[in-house]
Amino acid sequence: MDPKHSQLDNDTNKSKKTPTRRTLTPAAKAAQVEASRKYRWKRRQILKEPGEKSDAYVEGVKNAQQRYRTKNSKYLAFKQRLRRQEAYIAKYGADAYHERSQRQQARAEAAWALQAAGACNNHF
Repeated sequence: MDPKHSQLDNDTNKSKKTPTRRTLTPAAKAAQVEASRKYRWKRRQILKEPGEKSDAYVEGVKNAQQRYRTKNSKYLAFKQRLRRQEAYIAKYGADAYHERSQRQQARAEAAWALQAAGACNNHF
């Protein structure tokens, strides 16, 4: 920082307890505006042709979609199970669904018992 500015800061802040935020000089402000304008221009140039999406943009969208899917996959899986359950109940009735879930539970417990005994190592 050039000494002129720091001297100015020291003079204006002597009487105050907390220094105030220094406002930009017109030249610095103009430079900042110019820099942001150049940045925006460069971002626009990334697009290949008018209306055509750049590879970076398309890749970014893909990544965002992927993140969304993975974040919601548990919820979506839950919804899917619920739909299947409702469809089964609509087709065969609640009693049949209950029996089926009991059978599945028994089968799972049998498999866990075998696994605990070390008899089978297939992951069901």
